Amino acid sequence: MTEFHTERRGTFIITNIKILAIGIILISIGIIIFKKFSDPLLNELKLREKEYRELVENVSMIILKVADDGSILFANQFAQSIFAQNQNIVGLNILDLLSGENISDEIDNKDKCFKSFFGNGNMASERPFETADGEIKWISWRAWQKQRPDGTANELLCVGSDITSRYVAQMNLQNSKYQYQNLFKNAPLAMVHFDPKGEIIDCNDIFVDLMGASRENLIGFNTAEYSNAQMRSTLIKALNGEKSTYEDLYTSVTGGKTIFLRAIFNPIKNLNSQTEVIATVEDISERKKIESELLKSEERFREITNAAPIGIIIADFDDNLIFANKRVSELTGIKTNSANTKNWIDLLHPEDRIVVQKEWPEKHFPIKKPLEVRLITDSSDLWTIAHSVNLEHKIDNKPCYVVTFTDISVLKESEEQQKRLIAAIEQSVESIIITDTSGIITYVNPAFEKISGYTKFEAVGQNPNILKSGEQADEFYTDLWNTISQGNIWSGKFVNKTKEGKAYTQEATICPVRNENGQIINYVGVARDISEQLIVEAQLRQAQKLESIGELAAGIAHEINTPTQYVSSNMKFLEDSFEDLIAMVTSCDTAFKMLDEGKPNSEVLEYKNDNFNADDFEFLTEDVPKAIEESVEGLKRISKIVQSIKQLAHPGETHKGFFDLNSIVEDAVTVSSNEWKYVAEIDLQLEESLPQIQCMKGEMGQVLLNLIINSAHAIEAKGSNEKGTISIMTKHNESHALLEIEDTGSGMSSEVIERAFDPFFTTKEVGKGTGQGLAIAHNVIVNIHKGQISVESKEGVGTKFVIQLPFTE
Repeated sequence: MTEFHTERRGTFIITNIKILAIGIILISIGIIIFKKFSDPLLNELKLREKEYRELVENVSMIILKVADDGSILFANQFAQSIFAQNQNIVGLNILDLLSGENISDEIDNKDKCFKSFFGNGNMASERPFETADGEIKWISWRAWQKQRPDGTANELLCVGSDITSRYVAQMNLQNSKYQYQNLFKNAPLAMVHFDPKGEIIDCNDIFVDLMGASRENLIGFNTAEYSNAQMRSTLIKALNGEKSTYEDLYTSVTGGKTIFLRAIFNPIKNLNSQTEVIATVEDISERKKIESELLKSEERFREITNAAPIGIIIADFDDNLIFANKRVSELTGIKTNSANTKNWIDLLHPEDRIVVQKEWPEKHFPIKKPLEVRLITDSSDLWTIAHSVNLEHKIDNKPCYVVTFTDISVLKESEEQQKRLIAAIEQSVESIIITDTSGIITYVNPAFEKISGYTKFEAVGQNPNILKSGEQADEFYTDLWNTISQGNIWSGKFVNKTKEGKAYTQEATICPVRNENGQIINYVGVARDISEQLIVEAQLRQAQKLESIGELAAGIAHEINTPTQYVSSNMKFLEDSFEDLIAMVTSCDTAFKMLDEGKPNSEVLEYKNDNFNADDFEFLTEDVPKAIEESVEGLKRISKIVQSIKQLAHPGETHKGFFDLNSIVEDAVTVSSNEWKYVAEIDLQLEESLPQIQCMKGEMGQVLLNLIINSAHAIEAKGSNEKGTISIMTKHNESHALLEIEDTGSGMSSEVIERAFDPFFTTKEVGKGTGQGLAIAHNVIVNIHKGQISVESKEGVGTKFVIQLPFTE
């Protein structure tokens, strides 16, 4: 039994050994066969692995393998370049790397944090990330977790794509859409959007107002079909891809509004590559009106620019001339091209070259003070003011500066003229005074000092009323100041007084002085002492009046002779009558004495009858009073004529006084009576309430005398058998006395009326007139009395003179 077991055990062992040997042989054979057939597969696998690794390393995507604690186990080259260019990120914590701070130790639930950032692998998670160099990158992440057998996360495979360009493009697209919408709605011009068919798909409010229609009526309107032919063709051209412009009258089909508009159609491609059109539209009705003027203005501007009188040069810091404009070329003869290398300072007068080199020594100063220099020209030296400014940019790599030359030759001449003017003012015999706008004296010339007696020191700072004499009323000065303060020129006469109190008359002109803005800054008065002139003029006028009266002498003598004759006859009658009356009185006295002596009554009566003639006494009692009355009337007539002549002559008048115009009229009528009484009747219509006027009485009398005589001569020249009429009327308004002298004479033609007031013009026969009468009348009324005189006349009908005289100056 034991042997059986032993033998059986030995057989089992041997069998097992055989099996083991066979297994070893089979394994060896299998290894040999596997190696023979697996080596190509392994080589292929290694090659594929190498290619995979190269793909992973070189792909433009972030590929990371991250442990469950956040440690980076693998990072490809692109990830390395994104996160840290000069640092290996393997081993770093992904949370610290993404946040830029060491926060991984503070986060307990890293898995939740990973999912929040990377997503769950089903959808991409787009997150911004700041690179090491500060650039913001947008990454689209996808992450997959590798699970352990127990279901817990083991590793995290993260794949990220750089979508920065796409994100920026999307944001730009959104911004473009927003900007387009904002620009479209808020554009200053009308804007409209057409679809490929030419229908309006959008428009702004300005376009709605421009068309005069509602937005509802405009949206959907097909302009390419229903507008006028020119508009349709213009829009269709744009829909075909070519930019086009419409500029003409247009009547809105939807609103009926007609305007002159300009529309620019710009083709654009939509997302479907179809052509749409965006048009900008503006109402150019007003622009069309002014385009012509703008073109003219532009032409004028070009002409002015081309004809600019300012010379311009450009030079380098060595003073070499680089450029000179046309004006410099015209003045100096140099060429204007840049090849001219002449030193520009040589263009100056030798004396001014020294000034420039002294005053502008440092060329690098950006701005230099202006200098007055002379350019050497072909004909003479031209004064200019030179300005120099450095150029910001170099020319041919050289720093340069600009010099401008402004012609001031006129200014220089003006300065010389000003010097001459100042000298003329200082040496003028006319008194010149300048005040500020409040009337305070700021300047007087030597003539003022000589005439007034006030020195310049005494006058400056004073008011001109230091010269006031009291001859003019306050209204006179009020009118003067109102005139000049309104910017007008005042001319007139003053009666002033010197420092010593002596009165003198000046003829003055006062005018405002304005600055460049038109504002009044001063007043200047120029006055001439005409005291002696007034005396001479008065004497001349007196001689003229006496000459006129002398021409009337024969008539005046006749007017005086007539009453003188019957006064003389009456005086002879009174002389004879007086002797008779004395004899009668003596006889009566004797009779009374006889009665006193007791003589008988019969004797006394007989004496009376012999010596007293009752008829003669009755005759004398009737005719003597009449003779006396006639004599008194004749003497009054003579006295009136003499007084009128005296009033008209009025010698020595140099100043005006207040006189009754009606009295002046009556005196003129009286003196001229012999001229008119045989040919005309005088019709006086004198206003009794007429106020007195301020005038020269003799001058006014001369005017009236001339006008009445002219009227009488005109009536006589008419040759009518009937007497004419000379009507003289006075009346007044608030400020003026009115005098009208009208006759029924021969009248004047329009040609004669035009020259009526010209000196020495007359239509009378030689010896009948000098042509001075109306000229004197015009001078007296207009120049001396500041009034007006006009004439109305019709040939064969008569003439009417109308005179207006101010009550006061």
